[in-house]
Amino acid sequence: MTPEEVQEMIDQSVAKAIDKHNKTATIISATIGSVLLFFYAHGLLQVVDRFKYFLYNGKYRDVAQFGRALALGARCRRFESCHPDFNLNDTMSKLKKVEWTWNHGKVFSKLIYENDEFDLRKNDKPPPTNSSHDIAHFICGFNENLEWDYQIEPNHIVEYNAVFVEQLLVAFSHYYYHNNHHSIDIGVVSEQIDNYMKWFSEIYYKIQEDHPSKKYHADLKKDFFNKLDIKTLEKYFLQFYHTWVVEKLMGNQKFNIIITMDSTVDYEFKPLYDYLIQVKKILTK
Repeated sequence: MTPEEVQEMIDQSVAKAIDKHNKTATIISATIGSVLLFFYAHGLLQVVDRFKYFLYNGKYRDVAQFGRALALGARCRRFESCHPDFNLNDTMSKLKKVEWTWNHGKVFSKLIYENDEFDLRKNDKPPPTNSSHDIAHFICGFNENLEWDYQIEPNHIVEYNAVFVEQLLVAFSHYYYHNNHHSIDIGVVSEQIDNYMKWFSEIYYKIQEDHPSKKYHADLKKDFFNKLDIKTLEKYFLQFYHTWVVEKLMGNQKFNIIITMDSTVDYEFKPLYDYLIQVKKILTK
């Protein structure tokens, strides 16, 4: 066999090997690409489906991600008021509208009250709580007599109310995000929420010791549900859910988001309303 024939055989073998490698690589790449595309499309469609209200109304900014449900024992941060005529009153004014901006943990809020007075608040310090905790405070503020303003001291009851709202909505949001909100075990969820709020009020926050009311969880819970308007939680669920999903997907505070909460806008979501009514019934019996 001549050297030329040997070289020709080598060239043919190499060509076959390269062709086989390319075909295999193409199949593997196509398979991996299809799998990744499926999961990407699945996740994207879920997010789009959840956010269609916000996408339509132009309220959604930045890429959404998922974060923690609640910073344990969330103690709300202090805000600096930049309203020139702002004075803290002994009573908490009911909110009429909120324009809230979260920029990588820095927060700016415009709060408009029922009497049309307004308050501008900003915070440039890293927050000790999740972004959705702010929304929980505002939801309390849209109730008639539910303490909500984190600037008024002592703020133990304010935090108890906000964390209670947060727990109620986070539990439902978790199931809703995974498309199984129709199969929530109300008994189990109610017990979990009740246990957490008892821990928060009596062990972590020590309201029975450090607050003038000296109330334990049982009385605090009774007061909470007596003042809480379930329809208010239903009405502003989308704003809470939007914020919760973004922080869950991001896994940190490095995102931008703008939320508007307006008392003149109506929103109903029967699965959430039914869930809240059932949980209230169990926790107040």
